[in-house]
Amino acid sequence: MPKHPLGPFKGLNDVGRGYSSEWTRFLENVNIRNGRILGRLGIDELNNITGVSATTPILALCPYYTKDLTTQLLRITQTKCFELTNAADGTWVDVTGSDLSGANTDLIQFINHDELLIFTNGKDKPRKWTGSGNNTADLGGTPPYGKAIMQMVGFVMLGNVSDDGTFTDVTLGHLKVRYTEDYDGDWSPCIGHELVLDETNGQIEAGVVHGIYGVWAKADAVITTRFLGSGRGFFQSQLRFGGRSKGVIAPNSFKDTKAGIIFLGSDYELYITDGQSIKPLPPNVQTKLQSDMQIDKARQVFAEVIDEKETYDLFIPIDSDTWSAARLRYNYRTGEVSYNEYASHEFISAASFRYTNSLREILVASTNDLVWELDTTDKDDNGTAVVRFWRSDWQTFGVAESKTFKAAYLHFNKVLGCRVKIEVAVDRSERFLFAKSFDLRGDAGETDTIIEYKPGDDLSGTEFDLKITMYHYSTTQAEFVGGFIDWEKEPSPIELREHPGAALG
Repeated sequence: MPKHPLGPFKGLNDVGRGYSSEWTRFLENVNIRNGRILGRLGIDELNNITGVSATTPILALCPYYTKDLTTQLLRITQTKCFELTNAADGTWVDVTGSDLSGANTDLIQFINHDELLIFTNGKDKPRKWTGSGNNTADLGGTPPYGKAIMQMVGFVMLGNVSDDGTFTDVTLGHLKVRYTEDYDGDWSPCIGHELVLDETNGQIEAGVVHGIYGVWAKADAVITTRFLGSGRGFFQSQLRFGGRSKGVIAPNSFKDTKAGIIFLGSDYELYITDGQSIKPLPPNVQTKLQSDMQIDKARQVFAEVIDEKETYDLFIPIDSDTWSAARLRYNYRTGEVSYNEYASHEFISAASFRYTNSLREILVASTNDLVWELDTTDKDDNGTAVVRFWRSDWQTFGVAESKTFKAAYLHFNKVLGCRVKIEVAVDRSERFLFAKSFDLRGDAGETDTIIEYKPGDDLSGTEFDLKITMYHYSTTQAEFVGGFIDWEKEPSPIELREHPGAALG
């Protein structure tokens, strides 16, 4: 009896047609990790803080790192800044100083440099926070207003600048980068301390360092700069891609990873650059980005990199979202792709960090008035059930003719508090049949759970789609390792005429 393997898995490929169980067009709220499928964990309020923010929305979450990697978290709204304290009650303390004047459409960018957290919202002068005290203050030395910020080889650099905050006063200010080593004392522009990224006319949107390069995102291009040395300033060159000049539509998607800087392009595709070349990522999520995502809100799309898991997580608005209730996860080392949706939460900003260098990295995200920890050991999204499923997509088992689905043998990690529902659809039908439930507690003395799934009857058809739905009832996680499907080719009419007994097996 032929056997069709399931796994190892690579996840979502929504432009494919199935036929290989490595990829599928149909999965949700499962994460792909090292070829396995794991039901995603839930979310809960960070540090169990349920008191809502008096000022909303929470536009940015900014980790502040000390020299020993101890981390504090700052949340920023349109007008206020709050520090997450280490007090027993886990409160947020107002450290604003004078109020900010931002709007909910302003994109906040920040850096950690010389034990300062420096951020800009494009409306106020860049501000600094030392990690203590109740006052964020403007940088000294009359810095310009800036919409993008980067730190590189000791310099603090501001892009898309203005002297008076109107962003119309500086000639070609949208193309200029100003930088200084004395960023809290002297911002006097001088030769060697201003770049004009005028290869194209699109405005500067963001900046990130990758290796020896300072890479600037523009609305219609990507510009690479490199520091040549004291007194020699910076060298710059333009990167073009896609046959014509394209740019970065979502400034807060422009994030550095070990593999390169990943970003959402102006054509709603994902790209990666190492500062020397730009390549498109595989088009696995093309439908999600070009059909499901709200295109008119693409600018507010944001991403976060989780170094520990080697993932780039892109949060996108779908359906009627005001903010972002869907997340695409791309593993930049393995190429695995996952997709998650949040039925009752819309996220505005995210951050990954470790409280100390001896703790695991966590991912947090803000909604309008609360901060949440994602991918925790919670079974649901703060009380909202999570629908977790993976489908094999339509499989022919390599034979175009009619065949019989006999059974599936599925390998899961043994775990308490989880069960799975298995069912199958035939020949492009939307109806899944023969649903059966199994718990994953396994047998005593064994480390894994092997499930034998058999439909009520032998199932005839040309294509089959196996669906696995995962249910978490405790703080444990279902994990599908792989398996195989037993099937049998059905005799053709000619074979039946020549060998009438073939129909009986």
